[in-house]
Amino acid sequence: MLLMLGESAIVQIMNHIENLTEIQDLRAIAVDLAPLLRDDANDDIALQFPETVSRYDGGPALVTRHLLEDQGGCEPEVRQQFVAFSDGRAVGMGAVQDRLNVPVGVPSGYPNIWSFICHPYRGKGIGQLLLAKNLETVDAQFGGHAWTRVPKTDETSIQAVERAGLRRVAEEEAALIYVRRLVQRVSNPA
Repeated sequence: MLLMLGESAIVQIMNHIENLTEIQDLRAIAVDLAPLLRDDANDDIALQFPETVSRYDGGPALVTRHLLEDQGGCEPEVRQQFVAFSDGRAVGMGAVQDRLNVPVGVPSGYPNIWSFICHPYRGKGIGQLLLAKNLETVDAQFGGHAWTRVPKTDETSIQAVERAGLRRVAEEEAALIYVRRLVQRVSNPA
């Protein structure tokens, strides 16, 4: 039987996002991600997310232990973490977390969303899938509000967050701060 799928459906099958809490084989994630994060082509990720990269660029046993800790730290309305896959291989991560201090220009209580996709997997729509998963989680668990920090030099990410409806609210030395607010419609009683 031959199943005809559109190009976007095939891309979504090859590229997908999974919640870290639902992944059983964390060692496979460690084996996939660590070498990508150590690759010089992904130095920008280490600059933007130094603490995250330091947790995930070591040997398989250490990275697996960190993933297990992070898996245990996921809690609805507090923190959710996701793994991006391409052809069954872990190639990026993202999260929504409510335990960060917000920068100037962002209302207190807004969770932070972050994500990264490793080279050579950028430009294949995986980052868009990860951003969509982050925003879906923001809507379901965090009241539709969130903020993110994007490097000023990352034009692709700037365009992605703007297309997703986030609005720039502040500027730092090397980054732009974006916020997503859901506007609630108020009915006018007659």
